Amino acid sequence: LRLRDEEGGTEENGGKAGCFCALNFVYGLFDLSGTPSVWSDGDTSAPLSGNDLRYLVDLHLGPADVDRRDPMVSPLYADLAGMPPALFMVGTADPLLDDSLFMSARWAAAGCEAER
Repeated sequence: LRLRDEEGGTEENGGKAGCFCALNFVYGLFDLSGTPSVWSDGDTSAPLSGNDLRYLVDLHLGPADVDRRDPMVSPLYADLAGMPPALFMVGTADPLLDDSLFMSARWAAAGCEAER
């Protein structure tokens, strides 16, 4: 997203984002405000549980006044138009399941090829 937004690159105009022919996301964390699968997991998953993920996000973001739904923080809320094809991979019992399912749906809704 930053290559596309800051450098003006898209596949169509030959910009820097065009240097990627495809993306492969494995266990992506796309919504730092927490998706339902992260919030409902508690301490049940290994190696990282939903509680672990929330703790690490809090460490990463610092102050509580950070907008966790800002597209620069949580790409799930970004404009995804012009992104290359993407493969989203996640386990069905993983706390990041919803992040991957929601992001792949948003990717496709933006007119980009998405596979999961």
